[in-house]
Amino acid sequence: MKTKFLQRVLWLMIPLLTIFTTNVWGDVTLEFTTGSSDGGQALTNATRAQWMTSATKDLCTIGTVSNSYYYYSKATQYGGPRGIKIGKKSAAGYTIFNLASGSQITSTTIVVEASRFASDKSADLSIAVNGGSLLTAQTLSNADVNIREYTFTFSSTKVTSVKVNASKYMYIKSITIKAAADCSDPTGLNNSSISSTGATLSVTSSSANYDLYYSTSSTAPTSGTSATTTISSGTSKNITGLNYGTKYYYWARHDCGGGSKSDWVAGSGSYFTTTAPAPTSVAAGSLTTIGATLTITDSYSPASYDIYYSTSSTAPVAGTTPTTTSASTTKALTGLTSGQTYYYWVRGHGPDAQSTWVAGTPATFTTVSLTSISVNTAPTKTVYLEGETFDPTGLVITRTYSNSTSDTYTYAGHTGDFSFSPTTATALTTSNTSVTITYGGQSVTQSINVYSVTVQAKDENDDAIAAGGPGSPTFTVATRGITPAADAANYKFWKWTISGAELGSAATTKTNTITNPTGNVTVTAVYYLPRTVTWLVNGEEWKPYTDAGSGTDGTAVVTKGVAWSTLTLPSDPAPPCGDKFVGWTIVDIGSAGQATDAGLDLMTSANKSDKTGAGHNVNDNITFHAVFADYVE
Repeated sequence: MKTKFLQRVLWLMIPLLTIFTTNVWGDVTLEFTTGSSDGGQALTNATRAQWMTSATKDLCTIGTVSNSYYYYSKATQYGGPRGIKIGKKSAAGYTIFNLASGSQITSTTIVVEASRFASDKSADLSIAVNGGSLLTAQTLSNADVNIREYTFTFSSTKVTSVKVNASKYMYIKSITIKAAADCSDPTGLNNSSISSTGATLSVTSSSANYDLYYSTSSTAPTSGTSATTTISSGTSKNITGLNYGTKYYYWARHDCGGGSKSDWVAGSGSYFTTTAPAPTSVAAGSLTTIGATLTITDSYSPASYDIYYSTSSTAPVAGTTPTTTSASTTKALTGLTSGQTYYYWVRGHGPDAQSTWVAGTPATFTTVSLTSISVNTAPTKTVYLEGETFDPTGLVITRTYSNSTSDTYTYAGHTGDFSFSPTTATALTTSNTSVTITYGGQSVTQSINVYSVTVQAKDENDDAIAAGGPGSPTFTVATRGITPAADAANYKFWKWTISGAELGSAATTKTNTITNPTGNVTVTAVYYLPRTVTWLVNGEEWKPYTDAGSGTDGTAVVTKGVAWSTLTLPSDPAPPCGDKFVGWTIVDIGSAGQATDAGLDLMTSANKSDKTGAGHNVNDNITFHAVFADYVE
């Protein structure tokens, strides 16, 4: 508490109803002294101020006074000053003292100097702070006419107001709010023994109990913030479980017990950063033409690893941007160049700190190079017709590498990795006997057969179609389809004939395909010309006797595809009577222009079954004049 001299001087310098104090840990005492009497009546605000102004003894004004039904004593009553007289004059039988800002202190004890009012019986005195519940009442007996001290204790709190309640009239000389034990801020908060996962925090001030708070955020803790850990013995604490290469902000506060705590004090430099030790080593393995797998050996646990690789031996520095990163101790590198030598390094990477770079062991690795390829499985299609394009479907190659290993690689699923000559868009010709396959800079050839296709139209006698007849068939390369020309005049499509391949359907199917070529292909669309033959005997239509044997009518339509040279005359009538074939008349065989008919000896019985001789396969309608003789055996 201030000295009374200092109180008197400063009391004259500050406004009424404010408090003077500089030490929040010091006691605050409300000391009430007598002034002039107003007849024992309740004071108004004005008379209360007047009373305080006219005080003659040690008044320390501490704040506002409200809800008051109180009195002050006469200087001569009961042999001396008593202070404020309070009591249950009305329903509001209590007085509230509100402490001014700056006077509000943390306390656990209030001491009241009080005495009984002589004309009343025993009275109960109760105290409450900050509008809380009344503390256990203490009884002033009839004999307590002299000033005595009454002590009230409670849990530590910052006192902002005091409520005094009396069951009957009594005098209050002073109310002393006892400051809680001094809970000063800690000093000299430092860090030491920093590792990748821990540090030691210590304070210089000597107290047994401290709260410690640390965080990766720079936001300072408040009075309501829970401690991360505590120092319960000594002045230092070993912190574990921190993260690799991470910045931590830290604070400490003094725990004085009973709920009393100091303010939080930031540590030296406001933060510390855990270390980032370098990995032990890194090595490359599982080499391919375009990749490698790096394996890191490390006894620490960084958030991730930075990896740097280059075709140059120049080592990276702290500011070098890594080529890639890895969340684990293995990393598969891809997109490398075949047969290229690489230098490589690794470092541990934390949020706020990185280790030094560690070079690979050995310092370089070289990706595998492809030395050759060969055909493991030929394409499904190796035989082509002119105009078709190369189809690699089904192709599988064998790859052989610089490290003497080999594997197979399919065209399917990797079409973009291959190239071909001729290309898959180039029409093949019979001059193409192989295709060059290129992959990864290596090449191999695949043999193929390309056959020509000839399409033509002929008649049933294997003769060329006369002018104005159907033209040549159509050959469609993409589908190997063949389609005959439309029928013309009396020419009707009959069938296909093919050499060097097979037909996809029956020969008489008009729209057809070429399959299984084995050589150059010739496809012929065969047409027939419907014809009529009339048999005349001695210039008249021949009809055998009805009873003369097995003769037939003299008129017939020739079956398609049957040449004149294979026609057979009707049988001679059976003896004993009838007509008998004796020869042909030459002028009635063939048609104009059939010079081969001239000079034939048709008057022989041998010609009966070969009327016109070999080569006389005419295409026109024809009338045969047969000469028969009547005879009787």
